Amino acid sequence: MANQKPPNPNTAYGRKRQREEYYRTKAALSPEDRAKQNTNEFFFIVIFIGVLALVAYFIGGSGAVAHWFQH
Repeated sequence: MANQKPPNPNTAYGRKRQREEYYRTKAALSPEDRAKQNTNEFFFIVIFIGVLALVAYFIGGSGAVAHWFQH
């Protein structure tokens, strides 16, 4: 497995291999490292949603943000 080509993300099989590799790597982490990774993922999602809300605010005002959050 040392000389194996990296998975091609443009194919279903390649995406499946990448997904399986991600889950294997995450399962091999210690509980402390897994908690750190989960915390980082959560903050990334919160920041991403915040940036989207700012973009909606700058484009359409506060009404657009309220409308966006209602969906």
